[in-house]
Amino acid sequence: MSVPDRPEGVLLDKAATVPPSTLDALAAPKGTILVIAPHPDDETLGCGAAIAAALEWGRDVTIALMTDGDASHPASALYPPVRLAALRRSEFAAAVTHLRPHGAPGTLRTATFGLPDTRLAEAAADEAVLTRLCDLAERTECTTLWTTWRHDPHCDHQAAARIADQVAERMGASLRTFLEYAVWGRFGDAAADLRADDIRRFPPGQWRARKLEAMDCYRSQLTPLIDDDPSGFVMPPTLVDHFADCDEIFIASAGGAQG
Repeated sequence: MSVPDRPEGVLLDKAATVPPSTLDALAAPKGTILVIAPHPDDETLGCGAAIAAALEWGRDVTIALMTDGDASHPASALYPPVRLAALRRSEFAAAVTHLRPHGAPGTLRTATFGLPDTRLAEAAADEAVLTRLCDLAERTECTTLWTTWRHDPHCDHQAAARIADQVAERMGASLRTFLEYAVWGRFGDAAADLRADDIRRFPPGQWRARKLEAMDCYRSQLTPLIDDDPSGFVMPPTLVDHFADCDEIFIASAGGAQG
């Protein structure tokens, strides 16, 4: 996946033309919000402020972390896959604690699946994975599903959307709202055919500090912490600032119930 140096893109331009949304436009009035995150940090970058808002307003949130993200630095000798997976899991555990505002009445839960990074597409055909996600949705009384946008330019983000489609289909009428949050799809021209009516724009507002604290936990991705792999992922500083300050973007899913 090619990472841009600056925040430019059709989706950003289109989102700027729509009015800001409240949490009511992103989630059903009652029930838990289930967030599918392909890698540690997607939940924070893509919808961290919305998660914090939901928790502060008394909504329960469950984050399903699908992979450990151990393919971000494939040539690192200091952080081979097992060590990198452990690091990224610890970053995730720390980050999500910051997304819950102090004293917030909402409950935050996490479930880790440990599936292979960059091979999440295989899980779309794995009945055990789908069953576990559906059981998680049922057990937590999920009525809202957020997943990565199906046009994000990363194979795992696209696969997560396909998995979410199957979960949504099995949930049927109990799923009231199904939205996709854009991470890398914010940049580029993937949104050329997207209607403005399908876009929800959520300003970070008072939850910016929560999101920024969570982002700061992801040192393996947002800083040169792992410095022995020139091909490894490091987010450009301009994009770090963008994700901290700019609106989160949700798209009404084409795969099922819509907000």
